Amino acid sequence: MKKSFFLSILVLIVFIACSDKKEEKELSSMQTQEKSKTIENKKTIVTEVILETKEQAKEIIEVKKEELVNVIEETKKDVLNKIKEVTVSINAQKLYAACSSCHGLKGEKAALGKSEVINIWSEEKIYLALMGYKDGSYGKMMKGLMQGQVKNLSKEEIRALSSYISKVNK
Repeated sequence: MKKSFFLSILVLIVFIACSDKKEEKELSSMQTQEKSKTIENKKTIVTEVILETKEQAKEIIEVKKEELVNVIEETKKDVLNKIKEVTVSINAQKLYAACSSCHGLKGEKAALGKSEVINIWSEEKIYLALMGYKDGSYGKMMKGLMQGQVKNLSKEEIRALSSYISKVNK
């Protein structure tokens, strides 16, 4: 009986030991699977974040690209306007050369002793007077002479000339 008792205990110990190892293996396997799932989840999250970041970066680049194009266009317009202003100013100076024989180099004379001194007029007053001479609605005794002087000038040339005269003495 002692032998069978010891044998039973020995079998029981082996069985319990084997069972514990099996449980440890199962537990270890489950932990490994959990770790793998966790790692996969983290990889998925990182991949999603990277893709989202790439999309955001593309959107930011597009916006910045559009802003840059707008800045370039505005700069281009500004440069062209400055060139136009300089050109108009030079043309206005050339146009005024014909006026200066009667009105003086700085518009300081009463033309032929009959007109007003024009360099004290505002740009708008000069413009309206020149446009009035051009269409025949302005002027007194010098109307015919002045109409001949401005009849071939465009509105832009008259505007430039008006601006030039209003600033020539200042």
